[in-house]
Amino acid sequence: MIPIFQRLSKKIGKEKVIWRYNPILFTDVYTEEYHRKAFSQIAEALNGYTEKCVIGRSEPDLLPISTGAYSQFCMKYPAKVKHVLITQP
Repeated sequence: MIPIFQRLSKKIGKEKVIWRYNPILFTDVYTEEYHRKAFSQIAEALNGYTEKCVIGRSEPDLLPISTGAYSQFCMKYPAKVKHVLITQP
């Protein structure tokens, strides 16, 4: 999907494509570390191809980290993603 996203961005402009990372669920397999690594890899691949990222959260009562922690998690990449929206379930 990343190559398709990159081609679309080149065709219509990075300000018109939005990357959505969702849902963030935590399990024994999909840990916080897993999501940090996945988000980082995707952010690197989409660097220069988008300015916006929407984060989709799962049920907030089931999450071990707060909305503030999500913001910090996402904004670690400010040069790559200028705008982050965190959705509520």
